[in-house]
Amino acid sequence: ARAWDQLPTVDAPPGIALSATARDLDLFGPASLYRLCCLAGTVLGRTLLARWLLSPAAPSEALARQRGIAELAEQLDLRQELAWRGQMRSDANPAADPTSLVSWAEGDVWLAHRPLLTWYSRLSPPLLIALAVSDYFALTTGPWWQMILFGQIAVSLALVRGVHGIFRQIDAGEQQLQRYREMLALVETWPVTAPILAHLQQQLTVDGHRAHAQLSRLRRLLDLADLRFAQLVYGVIQAFTLWDFHVLAALERWQRRFGRHIRGWLDVLAEFEALASLATLAFDHPRWTYPKLDPQGPRTVSAVDLAHPLLSDPQRVGNDVELGPPGNFLLVTGSNMSGKSTLLRAVGLNLILAQAGAPVCASRLTLPRVAVETSMRIDDSLAAGVSLFLAELQRLKAIVDRARECGAADQPVLVFLLDEILHGTNSRDRQVAVRRVVQHLLDMGAIGAVSTHDLELAAAGPLAMACHAVHFREAFSGAGDQRQMTFDYHLRTGIASSANALELLDLVGLTDHREVAKGDKAV
Repeated sequence: ARAWDQLPTVDAPPGIALSATARDLDLFGPASLYRLCCLAGTVLGRTLLARWLLSPAAPSEALARQRGIAELAEQLDLRQELAWRGQMRSDANPAADPTSLVSWAEGDVWLAHRPLLTWYSRLSPPLLIALAVSDYFALTTGPWWQMILFGQIAVSLALVRGVHGIFRQIDAGEQQLQRYREMLALVETWPVTAPILAHLQQQLTVDGHRAHAQLSRLRRLLDLADLRFAQLVYGVIQAFTLWDFHVLAALERWQRRFGRHIRGWLDVLAEFEALASLATLAFDHPRWTYPKLDPQGPRTVSAVDLAHPLLSDPQRVGNDVELGPPGNFLLVTGSNMSGKSTLLRAVGLNLILAQAGAPVCASRLTLPRVAVETSMRIDDSLAAGVSLFLAELQRLKAIVDRARECGAADQPVLVFLLDEILHGTNSRDRQVAVRRVVQHLLDMGAIGAVSTHDLELAAAGPLAMACHAVHFREAFSGAGDQRQMTFDYHLRTGIASSANALELLDLVGLTDHREVAKGDKAV
């Protein structure tokens, strides 16, 4: 129902750089695409999903994700179980990740640089016990076993602090890994058929050993290291057996065999979470469809009944939209509040969903490989000394540069979505500047849409032949204080023939435009 105030807050993960396009299209934030679809319980899953929305996948990868998402969409109980296991520990920090454990697992083996210590810890305790027993039965004479004991105590005092530091490093990350272990156990046994899901599952088995079982074994080894907290017992056992060095040796044997696989296991889990999040979006919206990604087809975006995915079903109105082929653009006109900006954002969001592998809010969508660039929400900056007009120019320069990059045959088609650009200057200069910018983009093979109130923008010149004009319309009913304005948000062919700025002034009680018109006529 898009009741944003009732949904859990899901902020963009740390380290994610938000582009201007991400801000324009509401990819992140209080009422955003990310908040709508993200159900990942781990920081790794949330980060991966954010990256999928920010970085379009290759068509082959997006198609593989489509198959996996479609399969997961039908497995409601398993998806909810995965989400629950990711968030079930109320004392777990959802922003935490097992970085310290991964760092240890992929790092050097501490004992490998101390071979004498390894052999000493193996041979000295048995020798100590043998000499102590021999002395007890009077088979030997002399304080031999006491000398060995003092030697072990000295070695422990010299080195055990560093060993305990390694234990703390492993344990700090492993505590966070408990959630991951339970989730991995679920993913490993998940019945799957889609190739992308089957491939992910295969990565969770190493030489016949499953990931969650090996993480359980790691936990048991760390439990042995917890003997250091039993102060009355620990000192005696460490002195006689060099306990900590044996535990560390066992941990490092595990490290050498499985440590390099931990990052891969966590990456698999993150990908399952991201796919499950998009699968929930598919499950919640069964009328949405999977787009057709056609990198070898026409350089055209074609959509039927395309609508804004962040609007609820009762509010959402779909329209047929076509962008391209290169050399053409869509000119969207209409009065204030009629739906121009919403249409542009609907196009951008659905293109992002399509290239993430997700279903789109449309009856049909066909597209080549595209790169989306927008100019919608531009802010000036007093601190940086940047005016609104200069900020707009800088953004447009970045879009033109990106179009130049996309001009190569192996690059995606640039889709530009420009909403009321260059409104920071006078109307005459704006017309000239906008025409030049759009013509630059078209000359470089870009396709896209421009919304404007300027009905003369494409009235003459090359743009008149290149533009396909469409518009939204408003309707008025009632009279006096009962006068109302309504919109149907249906796209129509041609340039808008009406405006509503003065009517809006009336509706908010600022003025009566009929009286203003009489005054103007008298003057």
